[in-house]
Amino acid sequence: TLVSCGHYTMSFDEMIYDEPYKIKPERWIRSVSKRQSNAYSYIPFGFGPRMCIGRRIAELEMQILIARMIAEFDIECLNKTEVGMISKFIMTPETNIELKLKVRNQ
Repeated sequence: TLVSCGHYTMSFDEMIYDEPYKIKPERWIRSVSKRQSNAYSYIPFGFGPRMCIGRRIAELEMQILIARMIAEFDIECLNKTEVGMISKFIMTPETNIELKLKVRNQ
C-alpha cells in the first residue's frame, strides 16, 4: 500500500496558513508567530517516535548558516525575473537562482 502526503497542497491551504502565497518568514519564528494549531501541517522530518533523529542538528545547521551568511555578506539576487517553481519529487526552482555575495566590511 502506497501512502502519500500532499505537502505541497497543504503548504498553500488558507485554512492552515494566513496568506499562503505570500513570502512571510516571520511565520516560522516561534516567538512571534501565531502559528497554526495543527501540529501536523508542516512535518518535513516526520513526527512522533519515528521522526528523523537528525532533525535538531539539521535545523540548527540551517539557522547557523543563514545567520552567518546575513552577518558576513551583502546578498543581492541577480535574476531579472521572478523564478518559478516546478514540481519534481520536491518543489525546485524553474531556473538557476543567481546570487551575488559581497563581503561586508567588519
